[in-house]
Amino acid sequence: MRTPTASLAIIVVTLLSSAGNVIASRCIFPPCGEVYNNSPWTMKWADLDGGEHYCDVYNWHGSDNSPAKNFAHRKCTQYPLDPGVHKGGWSNDRTDVDGFCFYDRSYRVRWLNAQGLSFTLDKGVWTKISSAQTATCSKSADGMPSCSIV
Repeated sequence: MRTPTASLAIIVVTLLSSAGNVIASRCIFPPCGEVYNNSPWTMKWADLDGGEHYCDVYNWHGSDNSPAKNFAHRKCTQYPLDPGVHKGGWSNDRTDVDGFCFYDRSYRVRWLNAQGLSFTLDKGVWTKISSAQTATCSKSADGMPSCSIV
């Protein structure tokens, strides 16, 4: 006969081992990074803590108020983000978004906490954000995706 403690331990181990990447991108305490895709195009968001894909991140060491260019080719897990969808944030779904990109078109990034620093990135180049940041992407007047980070 199994004891209740042994059964509980088996259940916990099974749940943790089957959760995989879901646990890695979960936000346990606020704040949690988030992205709003208000553009008409599908974009991607990523968990930059390893995974089955690779992300070419231009600002690996500069996601907090100092988006310095510091390129890194890192393992990650990528997920699609359809137009009109919001991903991440403590009050939304408690997922921590670590980065984002438009994989099929160039896009503009504007850092609102860094004196409005703005530049254009090639398609497939990732922007890293911290857990305290929110990226909001939309279609600009010139037809290009434009993302503001605060």
